[in-house]
Amino acid sequence: MIFPFDIKLEQVTNSDIGLKSEQKVFDIIENYIKSKSVTDFYRTGNQINFKQSFFVLNTNVFAIIDKGEFIVKFNNNKVNLIYKFYLIRFFIVSSLLAIGFGFVVGQLVFGLITFLLFVIGNFIICYNRQKSALNEIISEVNSLATPAT
Repeated sequence: MIFPFDIKLEQVTNSDIGLKSEQKVFDIIENYIKSKSVTDFYRTGNQINFKQSFFVLNTNVFAIIDKGEFIVKFNNNKVNLIYKFYLIRFFIVSSLLAIGFGFVVGQLVFGLITFLLFVIGNFIICYNRQKSALNEIISEVNSLATPAT
């Protein structure tokens, strides 16, 4: 992880999925991405990549991230879902806004404080949103579990 620009979250299903559900796992992820108004995504092998446009409503879970990738690994009938997302644009815009505030007020210290408050607050919100999105996908994947015999 090259903090603060890329973040990696990982979660494993808590139930046996079975290899027959492999395509369904990818469908769940793609449908989730589509439901959040992301149109630029593609699948290669066991990975789904997407890019988010610059102007997105703030209520969208993918609002402040640049791009993301879901990597799906199947191991012992369980799904290991790795989710990476990137925040380069977020930090560049935050830095420019903080420097601008610093110049307007005439104190760069104020700009630094503004930057820290803005970035830390938004980063916490973004991280929790992404973790929640991953949990939502994992819970739907868990619903594919094969009943125990």
